[in-house]
Amino acid sequence: MDTNFTRLVGALCLGGIVCLLTYALYNIFLHPLAKYNGLLLWQAFRLPFVISMITGDLPHQVKKLHDHYGTVVRLVNKIMLDFARFWPQLFPRAQERVVQEHVDLLMEKLRQEVDKSHTNSGTDVNVLKWFNYTAFDIIGDFVWSSSFGCLDKLQYHPWIQVIAQFKTALILGALKFYPPLDSLLTAVTPKSAMANLWMIWRTTEDKIAARLQYNDARADVMSHMIAASKTSTELHMTPEEVEI
Repeated sequence: MDTNFTRLVGALCLGGIVCLLTYALYNIFLHPLAKYNGLLLWQAFRLPFVISMITGDLPHQVKKLHDHYGTVVRLVNKIMLDFARFWPQLFPRAQERVVQEHVDLLMEKLRQEVDKSHTNSGTDVNVLKWFNYTAFDIIGDFVWSSSFGCLDKLQYHPWIQVIAQFKTALILGALKFYPPLDSLLTAVTPKSAMANLWMIWRTTEDKIAARLQYNDARADVMSHMIAASKTSTELHMTPEEVEI
């Protein structure tokens, strides 16, 4: 029995190695995106990308890849563009109006606080918090054409409060690339422990779903993703990739 068990384990290991090699060779040489340049290991497997994302090193690694390979870099079944070079096209001068609207609202709210101070013998204002309100509202508008409403309500959106647990959220996002592990984690983790983090993903999914309904929305990050997905199978992004 020991011999049979050893043979079974050996066969399983050998089969796993063959599958990995086949998967890697297909990705490197036969994948539809094989014509694009990239680091060999990153072309063969998604794991280096996921590890870099979880450790927070992904922006630095991607910059190194762009510096070496140019504007377009391939990562397994997706390509990454050096958006810094396309920033003027992605966000034309018309986007200045969006920023100006939020800045005007910030100044209006600050003036209201000043007016209150005349009647309340002075009022302390946490300027950092107010700038954060403005920054997140602008980010929401640029990404989804939908503000978080922080300045209007003078409080953080729950999504922003929970995003402080950013590293855990990255791990959950990474697991979305591996559905079996994602399902296993969901099954074994108490719902109470995951409630805030699932709220991040639900809010993101809701924002994306709402944005996809805006047929006449102005240019934002999502509009370029949508246009690329519709016009090119190579640039098509899955819902999981859009969320990440």
